[in-house]
Formats: sequence, C-alpha cells, structure tokens
Amino acid sequence: MGRLPGIAILALGLACWPNGQPAHGGSPALRGMLVYNVLIAAFLVYLYAIGHLGGVLLWPGVVLHAVVASLLIWTGRRARQSKVGIQ
Repeated sequence: MGRLPGIAILALGLACWPNGQPAHGGSPALRGMLVYNVLIAAFLVYLYAIGHLGGVLLWPGVVLHAVVASLLIWTGRRARQSKVGIQ
C-alpha cells in the first residue's frame, strides 16, 4: 500500500508539468487524473495477481478506476474533436 502515494505523486507531477503552451481546457489535470486512475487500476490487479492480496472491495475498486480512466479518455477525445471542429 505504500506505492499508492507514489503513484499519486507521479500523477500530480504530470499534471503540473509545464508544456510550453497556454493553458486550455485543463489538459494537464486530465492527463494527471488519467495516469493516476490507470496506474491505480493496474496496481490493484498487480496486488491480486502477484501479492495474492484481495478483499471484498478490490475488484469494485479496479472497475471504478478503469471506468473513470475510460471517461477521462472519452472526455479528452471529445474536447480535441470540438477544437478541430471550431477551427
């Protein structure tokens, strides 16, 4: 469980990383949240597969983080498509 804060700090670092362009639509925050949710879902599966740890809330947690990551990907694609349509 000590790796969870490390994953959160990595995601926060990616969210705050300067990209040299003006801020638009919260893309660094979206990128940070996407990385966080994907890595947490993968880490929970790793805990089950390698660490043989599990419980009642393990798989709902994996599904929740996977669904949030999917929604973030969908939102990011819609934002990019709307930008292309506007220009």
